[in-house]
Amino acid sequence: MDLAYLGYLIDVAMGFALGGVLMSGHFLFTGRPLGFSFQPGNRALVPLQILLRLAAGPAILMRNVFTMQDDSVSLMIAGVLTAALWGLGCGALVLQSIGHV
Repeated sequence: MDLAYLGYLIDVAMGFALGGVLMSGHFLFTGRPLGFSFQPGNRALVPLQILLRLAAGPAILMRNVFTMQDDSVSLMIAGVLTAALWGLGCGALVLQSIGHV
């Protein structure tokens, strides 16, 4: 295994960690689990809701994959791969924004 792949693994881990922290924080403050549906309320907060779901998306998707009632292996693999790619993007964005190259 090439050491360049270690950077990708760190990016994915950072994306999942960010998503988990945001999901836990949302649950702590609101008492409701974070999902992809928007909460009714102030329309001025919609951009913040979109950004929150974009950043926490990998963790939300993984939670949904492992709690779904369908036992289809292909859906589970597709969900995990989608979450991993999404986490890769989020993690790379976070690490680049803090100056870790």
